[in-house]
Amino acid sequence: MQNHFKSSLYQLGVTLVELMVVIAIVGIISSIAIPSYRGMVIDNRVESMASNLYSALVLARTEARNRGQVVTLCNSSNADAPPPAIPVCDGATATGWGTGWLVFVDTNNDGARANTEVLIKVQGQVIANAANGSIVSTDTNAGPVNSISFSATGQATRAIKFSINAPSNAVSSSKAVCVSLGGRAHIGKLTDC
Repeated sequence: MQNHFKSSLYQLGVTLVELMVVIAIVGIISSIAIPSYRGMVIDNRVESMASNLYSALVLARTEARNRGQVVTLCNSSNADAPPPAIPVCDGATATGWGTGWLVFVDTNNDGARANTEVLIKVQGQVIANAANGSIVSTDTNAGPVNSISFSATGQATRAIKFSINAPSNAVSSSKAVCVSLGGRAHIGKLTDC
């Protein structure tokens, strides 16, 4: 019994071979896990952008019905501007709607925010540059659009497909937010609209 106790006292560390085997195993597992983790991060980012846009569309439609007025959601490249700058609706950039958007009461029904029109919500920039993806909107009949309005009854002025595009190496992560003429929006695959 004493011999067993003596031999265990001398085996407190690990050998260099054992350490190298553990490092090799950790390296193999990491090389498998890191690309999967990157894909998961991209999927979550695209899903988050789609959810934010969907929420803004639902808010615009709900506010239009509750207020009994036209409410517009529009693309804005200066949505992040600090006060006293007034966010405006403007044309598309390389990231499309990724620069941000505004929800406002459109009293003159022109699709562009005037200083006197009530601002309901401001969404700042969600995509920093085109390498990180884009949010592109297309009217099913007319091509790119910079705004969508909802009437007092909640109907949309046009049917629109918002394509939320992941970085070019992760196309399978892309999503679509579709808006029907009736004003209903839903999130799906790019082929769903």
